[in-house]
Amino acid sequence: MDASACFKLNGFKFNRTENTVEKSGVVVKLTNKVSEVLALLLNANDEVVTRDILLQEVWPNRFGADESLSRVISDLRKKLELLEPGLSSAIETIPKRGYKFNTSVIKTDPNETVSVKKPTPSNRLRYIGFVTAMLLIVTVLGGYFSRNTQKLDLALDGVAVLTFDDLSNASNLKSLPVGITEEILQILASETDMRVISRKSSHYFSEQTLPITEVARELGVRFLVEGTIQYHDSRVKISTRIIDGKNGKLISNGSFSFDGSDIFNIQRDVARSIALTTSSLSIAVQQNDSDSSINYNDKLQFLSLKASLLNLAPENLEALQEDVQQLVKRNPDFQDAQFLLSSIFSIRANWVQIEEAVALEMSSAILKGKEEANKLNALFWFAKAMMISPRATTPRSGDASLALEYFEKAFSLEPHNTLILEWYLAILQVAGKADYAKQLAEMKLESDPYNGTLLNGLAMYHYTHGQYELSRKYALRLSAVDQIGPEGPARLAYIHVVKNEIVETDAQAQECLARSIRFMNCWVHKAEVHEYTGEKEVLSQIYEVMKKLAPPVTKTLTLHELNHSESENRIERIEAYLSSVKEYDFNVGFFPQVYLYAVSQVPNGQQERYVDLALSKVSNGQAILFKKLLYPNDVSNELPIVEEITRALENNNRSRYYDYYLAQLYTQMGQYSDALDILATLINDRSVPVSFERFYGIESDPFFHNMRDIPRFKMLLEKHEENKLVLKMAISENNKTANVIEKAMAL
Repeated sequence: MDASACFKLNGFKFNRTENTVEKSGVVVKLTNKVSEVLALLLNANDEVVTRDILLQEVWPNRFGADESLSRVISDLRKKLELLEPGLSSAIETIPKRGYKFNTSVIKTDPNETVSVKKPTPSNRLRYIGFVTAMLLIVTVLGGYFSRNTQKLDLALDGVAVLTFDDLSNASNLKSLPVGITEEILQILASETDMRVISRKSSHYFSEQTLPITEVARELGVRFLVEGTIQYHDSRVKISTRIIDGKNGKLISNGSFSFDGSDIFNIQRDVARSIALTTSSLSIAVQQNDSDSSINYNDKLQFLSLKASLLNLAPENLEALQEDVQQLVKRNPDFQDAQFLLSSIFSIRANWVQIEEAVALEMSSAILKGKEEANKLNALFWFAKAMMISPRATTPRSGDASLALEYFEKAFSLEPHNTLILEWYLAILQVAGKADYAKQLAEMKLESDPYNGTLLNGLAMYHYTHGQYELSRKYALRLSAVDQIGPEGPARLAYIHVVKNEIVETDAQAQECLARSIRFMNCWVHKAEVHEYTGEKEVLSQIYEVMKKLAPPVTKTLTLHELNHSESENRIERIEAYLSSVKEYDFNVGFFPQVYLYAVSQVPNGQQERYVDLALSKVSNGQAILFKKLLYPNDVSNELPIVEEITRALENNNRSRYYDYYLAQLYTQMGQYSDALDILATLINDRSVPVSFERFYGIESDPFFHNMRDIPRFKMLLEKHEENKLVLKMAISENNKTANVIEKAMAL
């Protein structure tokens, strides 16, 4: 069968073009990588597809792809489980080989008519013999299962460790799979109270092709540990997974990376970490009897939802929030689930999916009065920190010092929690401790070189310090290690933007959207590209997508469009819109700049009620310029402008961003010749900063208003338009913008 375009069986439908699976009227969207893997598995007709083939077909020549494959398989199982309970078992792991899709798991939809092809006369005897044999097998198996389904429930304290898969083919690691398995078993037996299955029994099932739930049933255990071993550039990486034997769901995973020469010294530490994690899960389950308000399945679901938050794409956050809300509704006293819900509200506010004020109100209600009882709860402090973190608002909002205090408490309690680490590194930078964040990330990266959180943190550090090549190095590694998440391409797009590499920016923005169509940073980069090339129609469509995916930015974008509209009553419409502005609007994106731009166009605009608030939200340099624009007769502002010019001229390493800013300052001081010289250099070198095009565009920059009638300024504008046209043509040769806009609007 060919599933490259469409596959149908017993009511199950897979559409490769749309990246969807469907059954019984339920439709689930897949990411592109998940869809590619599923197509390969279906095309194999119930045969095994090796890991090597999957890696080569889906991630050709990509470093770190093996971990991405494991995550894609996990995501695929989750998607199939959403489609129909139990359907995830169709994806079978074949130890030391790969995976296969077992189509026999797909049950017939009672609402769908299934046509059966009648056997031809030449095949009739073979057909009858086959049916007879199958009836005999079913009869025998029926008797077997009728006897064996009376077995006791899976032991809550039972664990089996399957022999780890060696994916390295390294001669010096041949003994490692058995060695690490033996170490884990020995520690489980000697340092925990768990019932441990012998390695010989576990190893037998490691080489079988049985579903994981059947292995658990045969061994009578609730937990199974499996893993892989990789070897690259003299470093060993061990990836582990702890699986619930009842339903085959992944409930915990981890990875360890270290120098290959230290393998025998570190092996026991790795084994102890895996063993104790497994034991802690068992203990949590056994405590279920003493906490009857929260049942075992809900506890396991919480662990799964908490793990999901770490690598979740933005488009799935709303669904995760709904799942956690249902969990809290079933268990009103399950505080950890409440804290997880609070964290999700804050993260969604950070991604501008919900209003910051709404997130703050909901989180406050959840966390109020719970501090005393949760002093040693890392998730509680994480939720507290997220609620007030400046990362969730504009750079001048929030309480960075208090948020850092809370993050430090969370990090001290769970220093290996990647989710906490990610945000802790971010707030360290915001709180003025970027150098410490860098040192911490570099130290942890030595022992975990595949950690995407650390790579992203270092890429961000070097970006904010103008070290773009170093930032690019880490961003490329991030994009290779995590081939599903959008952060890698988004970080690369940031670097290309600041270097004015517009075509490259567009390519990375497209890749970013291919990974996560709701990730707002991807759309911001797309907007920057098309703002720079002057494609107003495309830009308008992108704005509509952003309004749909991130409702809080609607006011900003609407006012931005009004500022640059060509309608005759533009000023009247801007005035009317300004009257609808509320104080909380200034906590969203670049609204303060857009607001000040609008005010500068309105007669007597300096009398608007929120000018001072807007000025407090922008940088000191922008505040100086807007004050001069809005209060032209205030001579007290001229001294700060002169000081800013002097500071800029003394900076020999200043970027073109500062040069453009210097041209704006010169214009405000009436030194038009100096301003035009700078603009001429920027335009001739095609290096007018993208961010200034985003807010104004040279032709409508309010700070250049007094130069609009100067012939040289007009000539420079014409040259700038020619540059835009060249870029527009370069981008249109490989332009997929229309397709991605159409997909986003269809969400």
